[in-house]
Amino acid sequence: MSACSEMTRYRIGIDLGTTNCALAFVPAESSKGRSTILEIPQAETDHSSASHETLPSFLYLPPARRDWEVGRFARARAAEVPGRVIHSAKSWLVHHAADRRAKFLPLASGEISSTEQLSPVEALSTLLQKLAASWNSLHPHAPLSDQDLAITVPASFDPAAQQLTLEAARGAGFPESTILLEEPQAAFYAWLEQSDLPATGAKTHILVVDIGGGTTDLSLFSAEQKPDSPLPRLHRIAVSDHLLLGGDNLDIALAHFLEEKLAPGSQLPPTTFAQLLAHSRDIKEQALSTNHPPEKTWPVAVA
Repeated sequence: MSACSEMTRYRIGIDLGTTNCALAFVPAESSKGRSTILEIPQAETDHSSASHETLPSFLYLPPARRDWEVGRFARARAAEVPGRVIHSAKSWLVHHAADRRAKFLPLASGEISSTEQLSPVEALSTLLQKLAASWNSLHPHAPLSDQDLAITVPASFDPAAQQLTLEAARGAGFPESTILLEEPQAAFYAWLEQSDLPATGAKTHILVVDIGGGTTDLSLFSAEQKPDSPLPRLHRIAVSDHLLLGGDNLDIALAHFLEEKLAPGSQLPPTTFAQLLAHSRDIKEQALSTNHPPEKTWPVAVA
């Protein structure tokens, strides 16, 4: 990316994820520097906060407040007051039957008025505002609006979804020079940071399988190191069709499995099922992590 102003000091990449967001950066003058992941301050409970490398893409509107809480505390509240929590807002950008600029999130909420609800674009803009505020508080002499910025999107996002993403960025105060970068391509770049390509003259192929919260993208790349260039020559060979299948589907499948255990032959009320869905999400993330013993079990209880 080219510098967007004389004040540019960093190149910043933002993963605006369906389930989690992250921000990484490198000094603008560096050509081979390793990227650094920003630690994002966020509330964990009503009375405590901490910094983490990821920001859960959840928004919670506390009673008697007008400001949305973003991050881990919002995700935790999804299990208790799902009608006040927005999640998976990014997935709505590809639903052409819905007005993505209309205020309807949280969906079918009986606890938040229509004037307090957010559109999918506004929800994403709120997430980006949180990331911008976190960056600015840690880099007061290098405001985010003066940096080179890229936001990742699924490779299968159509032009309308891409434009809505940029609209959310502008709503968060991002500069007009902000660009979009396909998520599998960004993952490929991250892989190149830590991997060595074959010797000069050899060509290799890399398949990137990106299983996100709402979509799965497959991209095939070729890379060839030329003797006259310090950087490899990259070529994207193919991209998969748009697959609306991701982590959210795993959560729903697990929730329906547990629903049958808790209420055999019947369906739980919508609010109760939303609580069960939040528990299922936490169980999935813990089960797929490497930080628990293989024999661990999780108790599940809903109102």
